[in-house]
Amino acid sequence: MKHTDAEFTPLHTVRDGNLCASIFVVMRPTGPAYRVRVASVYRADAEFKYSNLFSSDELLRLSKLTTDAYSWIANHRLDEGDLFIRAFLSQ
Repeated sequence: MKHTDAEFTPLHTVRDGNLCASIFVVMRPTGPAYRVRVASVYRADAEFKYSNLFSSDELLRLSKLTTDAYSWIANHRLDEGDLFIRAFLSQ
C-alpha cells in the first residue's frame, strides 16, 4: 500500500507538557479514517525522541489528552465536504 505525506503529517496535535496526542486522517474508499498516536516526548543527545511507555503518574493526563483528541475529531469530522480537512489533504 502506498502512503501519502498527509498520512504522516498530523492534522492536529493536543499537548500536555511532555505528552502529546497527534491526530491523523487517511482517506479510504469508504471515507476518512481518523487515527491518534499518543507519545511521551523527551530529549536525548540533543534530539527529540518519542516513547509509547507511560509512567503511572502520566496516566490521568494521558486520559485527558485522548478525551481532548476524541472531542477534536468529533468537532472536525469530515462530512458534506469539510473544507478544512480537504484543504489539508490537498497540500
